[in-house]
Order: sequence, then C-alpha cells, then structure tokens
Amino acid sequence: MTGPQRDADTVLSVIAMMAPPSDPGAAAPQPVPAESLRDGDRLREDLGYDSVRLIELTVALEEAFGLPPFPSERLAGVLRVGDVLRLIDGARAGS
Repeated sequence: MTGPQRDADTVLSVIAMMAPPSDPGAAAPQPVPAESLRDGDRLREDLGYDSVRLIELTVALEEAFGLPPFPSERLAGVLRVGDVLRLIDGARAGS
C-alpha cells in the first residue's frame, strides 16, 4: 500500500502507539488499537493525551514523515485524530 492511505495508516499507528493505556492501573494495561481510532476522537479527552505526550506525538510524526518542526500556530487547532491526519496531509502536500 502506498500514498495517502499508507500515510493515514502510519499516522493512526503512531497516535495509537503513543496514546496512554486506557486503564494504566490494570495488571496488563492495553494499548489503544489503531483500527479503533476515528476522526472525531479527541486527543486529550478521549485518548488521554496530556501536553507532554502531545509534544512527543508531534516530534514522532515529524520524524516518521521527515517533516520540519511544525510552527506552534499550526498545532493550536489540532484537537482530534482527524485534525492530525489533515495536518500531516497538508504538510506532505507542501501546504
């Protein structure tokens, strides 16, 4: 698989891999499955990202796609999984 779908799959995999486990106090905390993520899932409220983890996610995505650092004003409105997908799509398209 190549192109936009592969990019989306990579973004979803990184988001899922870096999301905090849903029940960190459990004996075996379970990671978030990438296939369960939806465009409307909120990074903070639904997936449990905090500000530090959001910065780490940004850096991981920049590295995964060979992108320069995102300016903070571009990140301000990134609140949901779909926003992250659009951010990466736009950066890859050069906009």
